[in-house]
Amino acid sequence: MTRYARVIVDVAHSDVDRLFDYILPDGMEAVPGMRLRIPFGHRMREGYLLEIRNETDVPQDKLKQVSAVIDPEPVILPHLVDLARFIARKYHCTMAEALRLMIPAQMRGERVKAREQAILRLAVPRDEALEESEKIRKKAKRQSELLCLLAEKGEYPRAALPQEMAGAVLPLLRKGLIQSENRREHRRPYVESALAGSIPDKLTGTQKLCLDRILSGMGRGGRFLLHGVTGSGKTEVYLQAAQKALDKGLGVIILVPEISLTPQMTARILSRFGDQVAVLHSRLSAGERYDQWCLLREGKARVAVGARSAIFAPVENLGLIVIDEEHESSYSSEHTPRYRASEVAEELSRMSGAALVLGSATPSVLTYHRALEGELELLSMPMRVGTAKQPSVTVVDMRRELAMGNRGVLSGAMVEGLRSCFARGEQAVLFLNRRGFAGFVSCRACGEVIRCEHCDISMTYHRSVNLLQCHYCGASRPLPKVCPSCGSRSIALFGDGTEKLEAQLASLFPDIRVLRMDADTTRTKNSHEQILSAFARGEAQILIGTQMITKGLDFERVTMVGVVAADLSLFHGDGLGTERTFQLICQVCGRAGRGELPGTAVIQTYVPNHYVIRCAARNEYEAFYRREMQERQARLLPPFVRVMRLILSGEDEDAVLEDLTYFRSEAEKALENIPEKYVNEVQDSLILLEGMKAPAERIRGFYRYQLLCRAKEGRGAEILERLFSRLEECAPPRSSHAALEINPNTMI
Repeated sequence: MTRYARVIVDVAHSDVDRLFDYILPDGMEAVPGMRLRIPFGHRMREGYLLEIRNETDVPQDKLKQVSAVIDPEPVILPHLVDLARFIARKYHCTMAEALRLMIPAQMRGERVKAREQAILRLAVPRDEALEESEKIRKKAKRQSELLCLLAEKGEYPRAALPQEMAGAVLPLLRKGLIQSENRREHRRPYVESALAGSIPDKLTGTQKLCLDRILSGMGRGGRFLLHGVTGSGKTEVYLQAAQKALDKGLGVIILVPEISLTPQMTARILSRFGDQVAVLHSRLSAGERYDQWCLLREGKARVAVGARSAIFAPVENLGLIVIDEEHESSYSSEHTPRYRASEVAEELSRMSGAALVLGSATPSVLTYHRALEGELELLSMPMRVGTAKQPSVTVVDMRRELAMGNRGVLSGAMVEGLRSCFARGEQAVLFLNRRGFAGFVSCRACGEVIRCEHCDISMTYHRSVNLLQCHYCGASRPLPKVCPSCGSRSIALFGDGTEKLEAQLASLFPDIRVLRMDADTTRTKNSHEQILSAFARGEAQILIGTQMITKGLDFERVTMVGVVAADLSLFHGDGLGTERTFQLICQVCGRAGRGELPGTAVIQTYVPNHYVIRCAARNEYEAFYRREMQERQARLLPPFVRVMRLILSGEDEDAVLEDLTYFRSEAEKALENIPEKYVNEVQDSLILLEGMKAPAERIRGFYRYQLLCRAKEGRGAEILERLFSRLEECAPPRSSHAALEINPNTMI
């Protein structure tokens, strides 16, 4: 009987976003979830086999045969095919784009392959080999030694042989005394951590209560928000929940914001579960990532740890999903498909029955709102574990520092706090969320700011390379000696960055070693781990850095934290800067006093009475949440409205504007077709804003315009979803790129 393969062709285009039928040749073994090589048009393509049928509606003369099966086993598990369908529907992408998420990128086009190594072993009984070794000892010393080695070890990797013994292999193979076989070798980049071993901590009463609730959710798809202050022991709850899942024969997925920025968290998981863990993240080589994925697919590892994309790990019998620091924006993809890991995890939890835990000391406002509304079960851990206390916090008004003549980066209170910290032999962490030496360069005569010629962004001065750099497109140029606008020599540097902070600390504390951790110092593989390991060993007394030092750091001798410029993100133009600022301040202050030594924190700000600063200084999340919700309701921000944003970009500004007009017209047409009985309700809840320039008007040479629409929950939100789908179907008359988002993380 003829069998027909139903295939999604690996082409990301809406015109081919459907199943195609192919004939499976007699004798070809294929199973849904495998990839096939198929003729498509005038080329050979890869495709994803989703179904096999015994009949088809396609005329026989239109059918083509499958050329080859690429994979010996299915690479996409059945539940991940279902998850891909959800992603295609939820995030308005093609099925091919959704299925690509389920496998390592380098598998497409077979750009990565399994690594094999030659293993040598005896081909004759051990006694016979030793007897032969003795016979040839005088005339073939190396052959004799190799026979003895294999008799002792049983088998040995050919590549690991001592150089002087390598020449003995071929003669012994020819004599039939030894044999060689190629064996699959998994690259394991975290062997040392995996072998460390750790013992579970004894849980506090609060931790035990939270763990019991999470365990009750396994098998029924329970969804939890674990809201625990920094140092409250959330990680230990995750680990013990994971152990319970493994004991039941279930798999685990643990997401962290960016694995290279949270090495301590990753190390704890590896040391607890050893070789049961596979680590997935972008800093691994293609081969390492592929092998880690294979360990999960083959069932040799049952705990997947990684950043956003690890939610698609091939873990069977899933029992637990953890998203640590759930508030982090890195869990949202900025590229098609524009998925959110937390939303995908909820669907995966529903499908598999796995318990889902969203953990954070500073949950996103939207997540906390959902917990209060009963969509998630709220678990609270309000106290630190053991004797550790929250740090005492001092807020410094930088306006007074300026009035007293202090024009430096650091306030008097910050300097005195550091001096006292070092005198006690302790360590400090300073947070400044701007890299480089100066945030921008301007002419004092005419006010001209030096901007990137490709982006509508001021350039940052980096003294280490003596260049101005654009942090959006990477372009660089020399620091001008005269103003390009008026010719004045009054060029000045403004805005402090981590380089300048490092220089001032070196001047203030010449005998103290400083480590800097930002995008400039962490470009190479493992650089994050190297910096943090040096700090952990006490090789430096100060660690300064951008927001990458706010996540997952736990050093017992860090007793002081400084927030150098708390206002940097506070007045962000998208209205979400208040939440981000609160989260950053609370997270970094939480790095102090995590052991037996008491901690202190200093927050430098020009707006000490702002509710974000006050609440962060007191670590009062609920007070911040209440005030933030009031502000959002007044400003028509989520969760009180749903926001749809259409971003258009292109190199021809006139063409982008023309496309904006077109999309605006199509949106208005779609709204005209609303059923009459809903018109009044929708008019009250739907706001279609005018098209406008995006806050960052040009990036990488592309002009950017946006169309915004806001809708109140209810009928307006329902209509907004329809409008989203309608605009997605529209083909713009020009060649600008269009991207649609619902409730974007940033409006820049």
